[in-house]
Amino acid sequence: MLPRWPSILMLSGSLGAIAAAFILEPDPRGFGTHEQLWLPPCGFLETMGKPCPLCGVTTSFCHLLRGHLLTSLMLHPFGTLFGLCVLVVPFVAVLALKHRRPFFPTWLLHQWHWAVLSGGFLLAISWCYTIARYTR
Repeated sequence: MLPRWPSILMLSGSLGAIAAAFILEPDPRGFGTHEQLWLPPCGFLETMGKPCPLCGVTTSFCHLLRGHLLTSLMLHPFGTLFGLCVLVVPFVAVLALKHRRPFFPTWLLHQWHWAVLSGGFLLAISWCYTIARYTR
């Protein structure tokens, strides 16, 4: 029998992230929205004076869920891409559960390193953009 826990885990995680992004108010600075979850400010930003690779992702995601696509893209392109993926996950998970299929396609289970490398490359490009547009 096919394990259902990956689909259930992905469904609950994505719905939790979507709910949190709706509750959070996007920080007008373009970063720091995560601090509303009682998380500390970015240590990289405080010590280096430049944003870390993930600075602005939460804010970008919050703007995306509010329909501010251009603002989301301008803040952090990877945050927009991440947000679009998170929005698709519940549908994929429900279909996987309904049709008793695995959440992750078989090819991805065997070629996961390409997905990780691609995501890392897109994050690096997005980080370069974020640093270039960042002003303190």
